[in-house]
Amino acid sequence: MSTPKDNSHNRETEGPDKTIQMPSGQSAGNGPEGLPEKIGQYSIKRVIASGGMGTVFEALQENPRRPAAVKIVRRSMASRESLRRFEREVQALARLRHPGIAQIYEAGTFEDAGVSRPFFALEYIPNAKTIIEFSRSKGFSVRQKLELFLQVCEAVHYGHQRGIIHRDLKPGNILVDSEGRVRVIDFGVARAIDADQEQVDNQTQVGQMVGTPQYMSPEQFEADPNDLDTRSDVYALGVVLYELLSEQLPYAMEKSGIFEIARIVREEQPTALGSVVPAIDGEIEMITAKALQKDRDSRYQSAFGLAEDIRRHLKGEAISAKPTSLSYQVRVFARKNKAVVGLATTAVALLVIGIMWTSKLYVDVSAAHTRAETAAEQAIAANEFLKSTLEAVVPPGFGDVRTIGDLCDRVSQDIDGVFPDNPTTEADIRHTIGQIYSRLDMRAQAEHQLRKAYLLRSESLGKSHELSLQALDDLNTYYHVFGPYEDFLETAREYHQIIEAKHGPDHELTLDAQATVILGLSMAENFMAAEQMAREYREAIMKKWGEGSPEALEVLRFHALRQLGVGQLVAAQASGKQALELCDNLQEASSVDMRETRNVYAATLVAAGELEAAKDLYGHRKAPDPLGVDLEYQGTTSDLGEAVKVLVFFETWCPYSQRYIRRVELMNRQYRDMGVEVVGLTTANRSSSDDKVRQFITDYDLTFSVLKETGRCLNYFDLSGTPKTIVLHEGEVIYESEGATWLTSRMLEGIVAAGSISAP
Repeated sequence: MSTPKDNSHNRETEGPDKTIQMPSGQSAGNGPEGLPEKIGQYSIKRVIASGGMGTVFEALQENPRRPAAVKIVRRSMASRESLRRFEREVQALARLRHPGIAQIYEAGTFEDAGVSRPFFALEYIPNAKTIIEFSRSKGFSVRQKLELFLQVCEAVHYGHQRGIIHRDLKPGNILVDSEGRVRVIDFGVARAIDADQEQVDNQTQVGQMVGTPQYMSPEQFEADPNDLDTRSDVYALGVVLYELLSEQLPYAMEKSGIFEIARIVREEQPTALGSVVPAIDGEIEMITAKALQKDRDSRYQSAFGLAEDIRRHLKGEAISAKPTSLSYQVRVFARKNKAVVGLATTAVALLVIGIMWTSKLYVDVSAAHTRAETAAEQAIAANEFLKSTLEAVVPPGFGDVRTIGDLCDRVSQDIDGVFPDNPTTEADIRHTIGQIYSRLDMRAQAEHQLRKAYLLRSESLGKSHELSLQALDDLNTYYHVFGPYEDFLETAREYHQIIEAKHGPDHELTLDAQATVILGLSMAENFMAAEQMAREYREAIMKKWGEGSPEALEVLRFHALRQLGVGQLVAAQASGKQALELCDNLQEASSVDMRETRNVYAATLVAAGELEAAKDLYGHRKAPDPLGVDLEYQGTTSDLGEAVKVLVFFETWCPYSQRYIRRVELMNRQYRDMGVEVVGLTTANRSSSDDKVRQFITDYDLTFSVLKETGRCLNYFDLSGTPKTIVLHEGEVIYESEGATWLTSRMLEGIVAAGSISAP
């Protein structure tokens, strides 16, 4: 990512209509060794690759002076049909601006011996290796391979969001530079699937198969372009992932012809990854197998979905590809808070957690025998207590239902005085009960149990003990989700004081705790104190890690928002711009870092009234039209191209959404007369339903439009969670949030200053 610039004078890309006349007597074969000497402003140096649609040359562009790769379509493909497909390819490529996709510079045609031949120039990647070669040369571990593969998924998902199917994903089209950055190249066999393009059946004739057979999905062998979608690319990603992990293809087809390959891919099952790489984790095998499903409905439905499961695995979280085993079903029942099975499972979980924490607390190497005996006694006591509680709550007959809340209530009633000599055991149980109450949205009970657990641990173990700090941190998290923000600030300050006394003012944990205090000040609307402390925090981070570190990037974003909160617009914009430049140059920066940094800088631009600059920052991206509305619970959408629209994605079951949506409604009532329209979008999935959404609207007294979204808009904006806000000005994005951030007063003032809405 780089600082946005005015592109009005950029003449690098003139579009596919540009025709270059070769000098008299020169053709594509007049250069040394049959190479063209020059095509337009590109001096040809050597052949990089040949095959497929044509030949790729390394070249040097004159203005700006930089290396480039020039691809010339082969003579046999210079028909009118091929040229039309080429023009569409370039139109598709021109829409792609992503660090993981090779950038196209220019496209056109040139006269070669009286024949018009197309070419295009794109980013040249020096010392590039295929993803397989790069991984092999570095001796990557499985984890490193998966992290590298995530870059591929992000790039492909970006293309899919913009209506482009690659259709020829393979290691040869996935290059990695010397710094470990992935570039997906050659969208040359892609075709646009946007509604504003020509009809699909006019783009590529049925029976004209495009792609590399070993990496093609079963449906691609039907050679019907009307029957392909982004899930074909998901299959190809599965093949690449399999090969990356095992260094062989999932099918034995080395000496097979095209028809035999087609039969194998459509009929035979791939070799189990675990049989090729016995040490591979079972979850990775499941993920790869799901991507390679022959039935596209059984695959991941997007490259983003595949990437998310890989991320879950890397984080140690449950993956969606895992079969619905009995244990999985039990967890589902527990989440829904129904049935005796869910009750029993929760009781067992409480018992196990209590035993684990008690054992962890008391087993010490220096006095292992004594402590182990103590831990055993306490585990037995906890076991007896939970057993008696469970027997009392579970109904004696069949079919009668008790909820998890019933169990928690019984534990809360019976636990007082049960462990007079074991306060830590009581604290363990209360801590677990409090967390369950939180997930059940039983807030008063949750707060009581979490606070009691902290008091018990701090009194018996001391405030600086690991378990006491964990209890305080969990209590702080509760207040962050549910409020009140004053209590969040209070617990954040207490945590910071304990950590600072334990580790010192410059320790990493102390600085992290300080950031939480600053956040608490902002949430409690003490903006001046938040900015002042953020300034000190920024200085400490820069001193400890340096101005070019990932930590510096995070603190620049953090401080920019605090500066924005107190109206320091110039300083906030400078911090945001500095963060953007650092993110662009920081090798460790992820795509999430890129998005968050861009969003912070966009907020400063909007607050300054620089709406066009904000649009440039997002590439003049518009919301999909139509949005993809399945049901209108309340209200409707008006023209998204008018005035200011705030799209709010939320889910009724999400505690963050429940907290956030109250503020959105307040914003709607404050700003709607000024020309700001709020549109709420929910998918009504998980534990929600259409009826629950309607009840949610009633309970929260929502007056803005609330619509059921099909996934079109959600996937387009790459939502990894809710809530999320998208602000549109005259139909184009000027701000996105990665979390619960609404249209602040500073941003509103900037929009008013730009003359886009009326002043209050």
